[in-house]
Order: sequence, then structure tokens, then C-alpha cells
Amino acid sequence: MDGGHASLSFDDGASGAGSPQCPLEGTGGETPDAEEPGSPRSDAVFASRDVSEASEKEEEESEGPLRVQDLKEAHLQLVQGVQEWPDGCVYRGQFGLNTKLGYGEFSWPTGEMYHGQFYRDHCHGLGTYTWPDGSSFTGTFYLSHREGYGAMRMKTRLFQTHCHNHIVNLLLDCGADVNKCSDDGLTPLSMCFLLYYPARSFKPNIAERTVPKPQEPRKLPVAPILSSLLMDTNLESLNYELSQAMLEKSAQSHSLLTASPSLCTSSSDKGTIRRMALSMVERKRRWRTIQLLLRRGADPNLCRVPTQALFLAVKAGDTDGVRLLLEHGARTDIRFPPQLGALTPLHIAAALPGEEGVRIVELLLHAITDVDAKAADEDDTYNPGKVDLLPSSLKLSHEPGPPRAYYGAHTPLPEDGGRTALHVACEREDSNKYARDIVRLLLSHRANPNLLWSGHSPLSLSIASGNDLVVKELLTQGADPNLPLTKGLGSALCVACDLTYEHQRSMGSRLALIDRLISHGADILKPVTLRQGEKVAVGTAVDYGYFKFFQDRKIAHSPFHTLMPAERETFVARKRLLEYMGLQLRQAVFAKESQWDPTWLYLCKRAELIPSHRMKKKGPSLPKGLDVKEREQIPFFKFCYQCGRSIGVCLLPCSRCYGILTCSKYCKTKAWTEFHKKDCGDLAAMGERLEEASRWREESQ
Repeated sequence: MDGGHASLSFDDGASGAGSPQCPLEGTGGETPDAEEPGSPRSDAVFASRDVSEASEKEEEESEGPLRVQDLKEAHLQLVQGVQEWPDGCVYRGQFGLNTKLGYGEFSWPTGEMYHGQFYRDHCHGLGTYTWPDGSSFTGTFYLSHREGYGAMRMKTRLFQTHCHNHIVNLLLDCGADVNKCSDDGLTPLSMCFLLYYPARSFKPNIAERTVPKPQEPRKLPVAPILSSLLMDTNLESLNYELSQAMLEKSAQSHSLLTASPSLCTSSSDKGTIRRMALSMVERKRRWRTIQLLLRRGADPNLCRVPTQALFLAVKAGDTDGVRLLLEHGARTDIRFPPQLGALTPLHIAAALPGEEGVRIVELLLHAITDVDAKAADEDDTYNPGKVDLLPSSLKLSHEPGPPRAYYGAHTPLPEDGGRTALHVACEREDSNKYARDIVRLLLSHRANPNLLWSGHSPLSLSIASGNDLVVKELLTQGADPNLPLTKGLGSALCVACDLTYEHQRSMGSRLALIDRLISHGADILKPVTLRQGEKVAVGTAVDYGYFKFFQDRKIAHSPFHTLMPAERETFVARKRLLEYMGLQLRQAVFAKESQWDPTWLYLCKRAELIPSHRMKKKGPSLPKGLDVKEREQIPFFKFCYQCGRSIGVCLLPCSRCYGILTCSKYCKTKAWTEFHKKDCGDLAAMGERLEEASRWREESQ
């Protein structure tokens, strides 16, 4: 019989009660059909017994092989037993005539196993042969060879087919149904696509959560003297590594040599280039078969086992495959099952790395109807998992937050839902340029940039992922920087100062990001709700930043000299960011208050601050002539004019002018040095003029 890998072959010389049988010859414990594509040895699934070889074995066996009925009529005394060999082979079953005879089970140390009928140390009769990967063959055996009818169940591959287009054309011309499904629900087209896109061709993507987590590179020991190592190294033993691109180019050139006998060699010792060339030749054949089936009327939307063909082409990043399917009517509104997130092809295409993702998104957008289709992952939580923070040590005291007059119109709170393709593209942390191009394509087809998933908008996701190109594109295309976020995220400005995402940018980039958000309309005075257990307080984005700052308790509360050098750098960078946001808040408050009557604002501040200040410290009282109860007072915003905090601090007014509030001696001193030294004199002079005018009116009366 043919000694190819497709047949189950055992070494006859190793048979006998004293030596173990050998597993499948030359496979090393692999399934016999898992060999190189295009190899002549894989063309036959069930090998036939060679007549000449069988005759030689029959001559060696003087008594000749017995049938099952012969075994029953022989009236041999069969005994149960166990036989083990030093190499790990084990036989458990019946023995007779000092050989394995009857029913038994034989296992190899490679994980292969046979259980069924034995005859004189041979697998003979009905039995099942199982490979380590779970594949199995159940059928008839003849002297340790598969023969006759049987069932092959493949685990690593569903099937093996050969692309003979002339046979396909002949069958279709004779009336074969091109959309006929197999017992497993597979159509011929889906079979070809499953073979054309093996599992290794699918690209990891963030839409399906198949992107591996980054691992820290191993630190290799540094050689002290490199020259001495090179002198002692045999140059002939050096291994040269070729890049993947060079290997693919070489294989592509080798695949063109279809007439070369070396390409069709049956030797098992094939090189890397030859194997890649054979794989390319096989892919070309399967591609031509796919084109043939689609031309002959194959429906790309019919088969859903294991999934539609369009999903396979998109996951593999095959632009030509996606274009071919769309040209033949492939639907774009298909979805994964709910247990897989109900993703659409556009979700996966938006997550593909490289330029092919941009091209596939562009192809899909020409045929898609709902660019804002949501996945069934509304309950998922976006968690980069970079920083593990404790609850904040900032104390909340039900602060009311900025008065309504300080910020713009209130934006209604949007509803949370599943991810859209725009969320997926903004969540990516790879290929910033290609992600920006995908976002631009989605926005040009009217994708909504103000939908929420896991509390995040596309803008906040791009901030969290560190892609400033996407941030700029979203702001340019009209994304709302004041969109309120849910799940305690605040707003886009809050995400920009969140410690969880600080590793994505340098300090200069974070400051530039805050400037960009403010320049595109982000209101730093928008109220932000903070929660800590049952306590609730309303503040601003600056308060949110300090709330997150005090979550890292070691850096926030330890004396500066006790911190490690890296922790000191982190502390200084965080304080610099918060001080910059405090500056932006102070400028926004000054810009808003400049629109009001400065005299009336000053009187309203003194009227509200002097009584509360006198309760703590003796100070001046408001002159009787400056009573502001007759008119509506301006509800001014109470916050520290130096650091910007309004939550968890005790605010005291300037005892001279009552124009500003500060939360500590440090802030008071720094505010005096930076800006209040000049303003304080002007406000105090205004107060003196108002008092003189009040006294003059009283005397004149």
C-alpha cells in the first residue's frame, strides 16, 4: 500500500508481544491530514491496500488473517492483561497465543490511542484511532492500516477540499445546486472561505477584544566584552534571521515556478520558502474557486455557520475579498450572535490595524445603511487597567457648585448604549494616523459623535486612548466638548486630567490638550458632580482633578522628601497640571464677571462675605448706606482664586478688599504675588469711595 501520511501505518517489524507498535509514521503525533497543502499525499483521505504489499504480508502469515467470525469460532482462551513498554506505550485488553488478540486499547506516549479489535499484535477489524488534537477515525482496519469504510472526525480542520474548477463547472452544468448546504450547514462558498481564511489570518482587533495585553520586554544581560565573544564564536554556527517581508517576497517569486519539479516534491523536509510558496499556490486556486462560485450564483448571505463570509473577509483584513463579496450582494447589516456582542462588519473594520482597515471601512460605508449601529455591549466597562486607585481622601460637604449665571446652557444627559463603530475607532491605541482616517470617514457619513458607551463619548475615548489626531478631528467636525458623561466621568476636561490616563501623554501634550478643548468651547465652569458613598458635592473640572489627585494617597499625602525620584516627578507633573487648570478657571471667572457691573458685584461680595467672616474673625462691617437688600444680589462663585478648588476646602476672603477667596496661607501668599497685589488696591479704593459717598448721602439727609 502507499506509505503516504494519509494512511494509518504501523511498523510491522515492531509488532509482537515484546515490542510496542509505532504510531502514525512520520507525523510526530499529528493528524494524518494536517500536512502541507497541495501535497500529493493528502489527496486520498482513505488509502487502499496495496495488493503486492498485502500479498507479502499474507505469505509471512502462514495461517492467514482471520475474520471476526473466525475469532469467535476458534474457541481460544483469551485472558485480560496489561503490557507496558519502557518508552511509555501501554496495552490494556485481551491476549491469546502470546499476542494481542481480541479487544483492547493501545496508547502511545505521544497521545495517540487505538481501541478496538486486535489480531496477532495488529490493529485488525473494527476500531477507533484517536490523535492528540481530538481528531479520530472510526472504521475498519487491515493489519494496522485503515481500509474500507469509516468516519473521519477532524478537530483542527473541519474538512479538506481541493479546488478543481473544471469539476465544479461540470457539476454545476449538470444541475448541481451551488447553494446546497451540507449536514453541518455549510455551503460550498462558505467552505472555500473557511479554507481561504485560516484562523491565523484573522487580525487581532479591539472590537472583539482579541488584542493581546502588552508585556514588559525582558531585560537581557549585557555582555561585558563583546569583541572577545565574537572571537570565540564559530561563524559557521551563526543563525541569520530574515524579515517576514523578505520571506514573503521570496515565497511569492518561488510560487511562480509552478513547472518546477522541486515545488511539487513529496519530501517532508521542505524549507520555509517552499512551504510558503505552496501555500500561496493553494490560496490562488481557492481564490479562483471562490470567484467561480460567485459567478455561478453562490449566495454570500446564505450560510451563517460559523459566520457569514463577509465577516471572515473583514476579520482577515482582505480588501479584495470584501470588495468581491459586496459586488455580489453581501449584506452589511449582519451581526454576530448576541453572546459575541452583536458586532457588525463595520465595528470590526474600524478596529483593523493598518491601511487595510481604512480601505475596508470605506467600502462598507458605500453599502451600509446605519453607520451608528450599536453593539450589544452596553453593560461592558471601559477600563484600561493601567492604574489601580483607592477611594479619594477628599472630603465632600455637599457644596452647591458654580451658580447658574457662570456657565452656558445646560446640555441634556444622553443615554448610554452599546459601542458604535466610531467608539471602536476612538478606543484604539494603535496606528493613530489610520484611526484618524477611519474617524474622518465615519464622520463624513454622518456618524453621531455625541453618543455614549460605558459613560464615554467618542471624544473622551480618544482622550483616554492618547490619540490627539482623533481628538482634533472630532472637535473640528463638531463633537461637543461639554457633553456630560455618565458613570462619574464628568466631562472631556475631566478625562483630560484623570490620573488613569496620564500615561498616554507627556505633560506638554496634556497642557496642549486642555488648551485645545477650551479653544473649541469646553466650559471649565460647567458643574461636575462628585460622589463618595452617600456624600455628593458639585464642583468644576478642577475639583474633579483634585478629587482624582487624592486617590493616589502615597504621592498626595507623603512629604516630598520621602518620595522616590520617579514619584517626585509624578507629583510635580500633577501639581503643574492642576495649577494650570486653576489658572484657566480663574481666567474664565474673571471673564464672566467682567460682563457685570463691577461696583454692584463688589457690593454683593462684601454683603455676603463680611457677615460670615466676622463670625470667625473680627473685621469691618458693611456701611449702612450700602445696603443691597433692596436689589437682587449677584450669586457669585465661591472658590479659591489661586488653586481653583471649591470642594473640601475652607475659603476665607481677603480681609482688605473682600474681592477674592483663598483656601490656605500658601494660596493666599501666592495669589498676592501673582495677581492680587494690584487688584486688591483697586478694590480697596473702590470700597473707600463707596463709603465716602454713603456718608455724604447720610449727612446730606
